Order: sequence, then C-alpha cells, then structure tokens
Amino acid sequence: MDTTDNINQILEKFGTEISLKDLKLDKNNSCTLVFDGTQNIQLMYDEQLETLDFFGELGDLPEQWSDRCCDCLLKSNADWALTEGLTLSKRRNSKSVVLGYNLPTLNLTFEVFENILERFLKQIDLWKSYVQQMSQGELPEALAEL
Repeated sequence: MDTTDNINQILEKFGTEISLKDLKLDKNNSCTLVFDGTQNIQLMYDEQLETLDFFGELGDLPEQWSDRCCDCLLKSNADWALTEGLTLSKRRNSKSVVLGYNLPTLNLTFEVFENILERFLKQIDLWKSYVQQMSQGELPEALAEL
C-alpha cells in the first residue's frame, strides 16, 4: 500500500471516530484538524522524508521578552523529558511560537497516530500555558532550572 493511502486510511478512521466524514490529505498532502474550535493542528506528509509532520501554534512572544523566551525554548528542546521529543520553534520574522513533531510513516498504524496526536495535544496545552507565562515576563517553574 502506498504511504499516502495508508495515511488517508488512518485519517479516515480517525475522522469516523470523531464524526468527521472524508478526513484525508488534500492535494498538497496536508490537512488541518481543529479541536474545541480553538486549536488548529496542521498535518503535512513529507514524501521525501517519509514523515507525517504535526504543527500547532502556541502563541506570540512579546518583543521585550523575546530573547529570554527564545533561550528558554532552545534549552527546552535539549531536554527530551520536558518536550517529550517534540520541537519548539519560533517562526522566522514573527513572534509566533510553534510546536512540531515529525512522525515516521514507515509501518504507521492508527494506534501510533492516535497516541502521538493525544501526546501532541497535551503538550500543546502545556506549552501554551508556558508561552503565556513567558509573554507576561514570568518564567514557568518547569523551565526555571534550565
């Protein structure tokens, strides 16, 4: 089975579970999932790397704290237990912070997809609260020791 077909079957099964018909990748090999009307998760299949990439917006950093916050984000990426292997990034020429994950598609199953998505959503919630605290000039306790 083609990898794109496998991903689409997984997305279709997930869509059926959440009462969303015809969930699949578009012609650009991407799709967007919206949770609670507030959180968009962008999924993109990278054919060259054979990964299904997850992206979620965490919020914006204020200019006065940007350097300090970026330093915290960089140090957090080095602590696997803190990010659970996900990657924090700041969009170039923007104040926006993004959480990302590259899921290898070799032998990808529905169960693996569902587990990664659940973990991703939990980390989005956690890091949104951290970014909010940092944007107010506060350093979250979990990041204070970095």
